[in-house]
Amino acid sequence: MPMVTGYWHMNAQHLAAGRRKRLAKLLRGDELREGVITVLKAGWSPQQIAGRMRHKGARRRACHQTIYRYVYLPERRAADALVMPSTPGE
Repeated sequence: MPMVTGYWHMNAQHLAAGRRKRLAKLLRGDELREGVITVLKAGWSPQQIAGRMRHKGARRRACHQTIYRYVYLPERRAADALVMPSTPGE
C-alpha cells in the first residue's frame, strides 16, 4: 500500500473542532482555578501569577493569556464580578 501524505481537509476540520470544544484550562482544574482567583483578589496581575507559577516550577500552571481569557469569559462576568486590579496611571 502506498504511503499517503499531505493535507486532508476532513482531518484538519476534525482536529479544529476538537480544539474548539475543549474547556478552558482554568475551568477544568479546580485547584488551579482557586489558586488563581485567590491571588487575583489579592491584587496580583495575570503576568505576575504566571511568572510566579513558572518560577516555582508548578506542576499545573497557566500563562497570562489563559488567566485573562478566564477573567473576561462572558459566563464569568455574569456569575460573579471578578474585577481586574487597575494599573497605576489609569
